[in-house]
Amino acid sequence: MSDNNKDADLTIPGIDGGTPLGFLAALGLLQVLDDAHLQGGPPPRLSWKQLDAWRPVLHGAESFEGLAQAIHEDCKRWSESPLLSFRYVKQEKQGPKAVGGLKAPLAVVRAWSNARRSAEDEESLAYAAALFCDGVTEVNKKPATAADHVSLGIPVDPDVAMALTVERSFFDLTARNAQFLEQVELIRAHLTPGGIEQALRLGAVDYAAPRTLDWDPASDTPGAIYTGYQRGFLPVHEWLGFRALRVFPLSNAGSRPVMTGCTGRRLDGDFTWPLWDRPASLDAVRSLIAYPRLTRLKAEERRALGISTLLQAGLTKKADGYTGTFSPARPV
Repeated sequence: MSDNNKDADLTIPGIDGGTPLGFLAALGLLQVLDDAHLQGGPPPRLSWKQLDAWRPVLHGAESFEGLAQAIHEDCKRWSESPLLSFRYVKQEKQGPKAVGGLKAPLAVVRAWSNARRSAEDEESLAYAAALFCDGVTEVNKKPATAADHVSLGIPVDPDVAMALTVERSFFDLTARNAQFLEQVELIRAHLTPGGIEQALRLGAVDYAAPRTLDWDPASDTPGAIYTGYQRGFLPVHEWLGFRALRVFPLSNAGSRPVMTGCTGRRLDGDFTWPLWDRPASLDAVRSLIAYPRLTRLKAEERRALGISTLLQAGLTKKADGYTGTFSPARPV
């Protein structure tokens, strides 16, 4: 991290780094700008400032209008993403159906990954490494067959049993008929430059948003399951949060999936994130998030790394007993 701050600075009042979604959104914003930087210009950097809440400061961004346009252009670029169009076949009462979820057969994930490697599609592979853990599998007792997949144009690896299903990102909080990648695509297609700018400036909820990834704990209002009350969603934040996921790759420790920034397991674990006061590039942020045993660092060790505060939120189930959510954040 650098103390040198000669770039244009832009504080984003619509994002609160004191929440899991706000932190992910700020990282996604940095990722979007870093991808654009590859086409020329200085690398963007990110720091945090404690105002009315923990607000991200972008170093290298000059205006909300320009920022909103960059995000919208990024959304359009992702409209042709092989990742968002990933599908596998799920056996349903009406018969086999192609779905865009993450609880996918290993045979499909392997075939898709091999195709992306042949195409030298490093971006899709980087996100796949954060969404699918092919080092840990479970057995699906009612899998769709290879023939079901082929009939719908979905390649499979013939050397892998169709019953083996990969583990998925701890941040996939969907359940039942909600499929993660389908949700992401609907959110992406919903965004407009004006809506993006308002979200960055104000953080206002969007009552017209078609879907949610359930990353906003405030949307799970107590009693909502009985009253039908809906707070509204934050689709801009969730799209940016999705763009941040490549910073959180999955691996395995024996038969257990392991995810950067998380402990425990999906729907029964914790997500821990730092906030820092020095402008940091995406590479520096990635290193900081992956720093081993952040929660065990002493105060002086945190300061040496530029960490202002360390926060943690539980990964748990919502009131419906199926869908996941983040619990409210707490300092560590």
